[in-house]
Amino acid sequence: MAPQKNRKSQKSRAKGPANNKSATKSKEAAQPRTSTKKASSSNSHKKCARSPSDDEEEEDSDEESDTPPAKRTCTKKLKVAEVEQVEDNHSEEEAEPETIEVEESDDEDAEGTLDGMLVKVETPLQFSKDGITDAVTKLIACDDQAFALANKAVFRNCLVAMRPKTQSHELPSSYDISKHISNEYAKWIEKLNGEIENAPGKVSITVDTWTAVNTKGSYLGMTAHWIEVKEKRWKLRSAVVGFQPISGDHSGQNLGRYMVGLTDRVGITNKERSKLHTATLDNASNNNTSCEAVESVHDRRKLVWESEDNQLGCLGHVVNIANVAVMTHITKAAAIETADAIWMYDPSDPNNRVHRGSLDVIATVCTLGVKYRFKIPLKFKLHGNTQWGSTFGMLDRAYQLRQAIDLFVSTADHLYGSVTTVRCEGKIVKKIPWSAFALSEDDWRRVADARDILADSNSVQQYFSSEQEPTLWHALPAIEELLTKWEAKAADPAYALYKEAILDGRAKLLKYYNKFDVKPVYVLALVLHPYYKLDYIELAWGGEEEQKKEMMEGNPNAKNWQDEAQKIVEKAMEEYWQSRPTPESEPTDESATQASSASILSDFERHCPKLIGQDANQGWAAELRRYLKDRPSGLRADMDIVKWWEEHAHEYPTLARIALDILACQASSLPCERLFSATKQTANDRRARLGSAKFEQLTMMKFAWRANVHDYATINGQVREEVNLELFSDLLSMDLMETALDADL
Repeated sequence: MAPQKNRKSQKSRAKGPANNKSATKSKEAAQPRTSTKKASSSNSHKKCARSPSDDEEEEDSDEESDTPPAKRTCTKKLKVAEVEQVEDNHSEEEAEPETIEVEESDDEDAEGTLDGMLVKVETPLQFSKDGITDAVTKLIACDDQAFALANKAVFRNCLVAMRPKTQSHELPSSYDISKHISNEYAKWIEKLNGEIENAPGKVSITVDTWTAVNTKGSYLGMTAHWIEVKEKRWKLRSAVVGFQPISGDHSGQNLGRYMVGLTDRVGITNKERSKLHTATLDNASNNNTSCEAVESVHDRRKLVWESEDNQLGCLGHVVNIANVAVMTHITKAAAIETADAIWMYDPSDPNNRVHRGSLDVIATVCTLGVKYRFKIPLKFKLHGNTQWGSTFGMLDRAYQLRQAIDLFVSTADHLYGSVTTVRCEGKIVKKIPWSAFALSEDDWRRVADARDILADSNSVQQYFSSEQEPTLWHALPAIEELLTKWEAKAADPAYALYKEAILDGRAKLLKYYNKFDVKPVYVLALVLHPYYKLDYIELAWGGEEEQKKEMMEGNPNAKNWQDEAQKIVEKAMEEYWQSRPTPESEPTDESATQASSASILSDFERHCPKLIGQDANQGWAAELRRYLKDRPSGLRADMDIVKWWEEHAHEYPTLARIALDILACQASSLPCERLFSATKQTANDRRARLGSAKFEQLTMMKFAWRANVHDYATINGQVREEVNLELFSDLLSMDLMETALDADL
């Protein structure tokens, strides 16, 4: 299904800017030690209440502020109180933990309610062994420390320094830590079962396999994604639900059994029902068999799950396959995959040349980046086959540092001698000078060309990298965007040297792109984006006019792709119609008057119950027509789709029910890749003796805990405030009534 028109796409990344507000301070003593602290945030980051870990340095860099942490203030203060520090170094009693309430709202325009705005953060008030055990366990899990840390005197002395006269029996041992992790793991599995059971929609998963370097053990990683709805607020949730050791071969049948075992364990599937929606895996052939095995288990249980519709390929992997196809023509980087090959690599060797004897700039830059870092601290990220986008990053950084690199290479032979000396049976047979790595102006121009080609694919890969927002709707526009850019470069004389490479990469993309119309979820994800709907399908693939034109040109199989997409949506509407939320009855005049004192309704919102009532009589077609016809102002490609459907679920109940399933679908298996990247830090030599069961517990609890780590010292040092919620609600009601009166006037 190749489109017949020029492809156009809206390049977008959903970003939620943080909204910082200042507040004045006032000193007023208050008791008890329960207070409320507010901090606006985006993407569920809790400001003033979280200390970024080493693993999250890059993610949390946007939360840094020039204001010292101890002096950061909070928003919307009504009443501020300083709380006296309570010192109790030796009390054996366990006191109730101090409770700090922190605002956590993804909607910067949320008004009219306090529901969901405050989340409690409990800070320790007194010493307790349980509290110390929990804190040390989280340190070991989140910071990738050895269990033996709890037994080391130098660490235990740090704990004693904060509470003198502490004895050994009051501090946790490595056995206590191991036991606590097992207990918390059991609680976490039970919690996941409850959350998945309460999720109103289905659950999508990502799956991949990983091999530990130190033990060579194989593991199956799985993440789950679903929409959580609490008090009518929607939130995209994700969690690591399995990291299980694999016994036996990596055949599709064996991996499929492991997949069902993990989904059964957390309540996604069982013998009576299945909430499994899509499974996103890479494009290895055994993954097709794995999903067929999952489908077979569903069939035996007399449940429905079709692998043909619900197995999704990892689009990040697809783009990387296209990258490899391009690079195969322009570099022999595969020849430098080992350490020995890197040090033996000679750019001047005719066998290492490419493009009619030209310098292999990618291999040269990569090997040079390894070699000169032993001489000078000038570093950049190196190419790696398993690290998507690493080649672009390497070339981009090297091009920025080209003057420094040229200067170093031109003087290195005089300062350090040859970079590599090759010996055979103790005799020197060859010396590779630094000057062999010198890049001319033409060479640097080719570095820039290769960087620009890979920049197109790198930007597209970023569309599929988020777990905090829906990504599947990006599939069609993003791949269209990359196809269009590479098509333009292939026709550009400036890239004539790379035309064959670009066309080969583009052919790889088209192979997977032409399968999009087979998977209904790709079309549904795009149609459920209120900015695109069916209009993008008509523009990119064509409608009735394009079908007639193709048939006149001799293609009897031409299709009206807009009509085909609408049929997919209509089929889904018919299936979901019976399970849609039942609309509430139309309010009476008296109830409407009472409701007006609590909220202000627009004319459309007052009319909405009548429209929904008409849909109940006319069927799902009326609701679909209203949605496709409605074009409210203010829509953007980078809008928060989850928030939009939260606000419009009452207007389009059937479509909202479909959105609960579709918005959680993952466009790539990057969540699993992140799991494996973090696990590499856990699977170090200090933990080589960990059993596979304990390793899984440690990995899962690391991801469960590290997203909710709070800096208690910073919280204790910050200004505290008490909010009179009753007074706040009264003031809010008064404002709303005044607004209503003004509107009536």
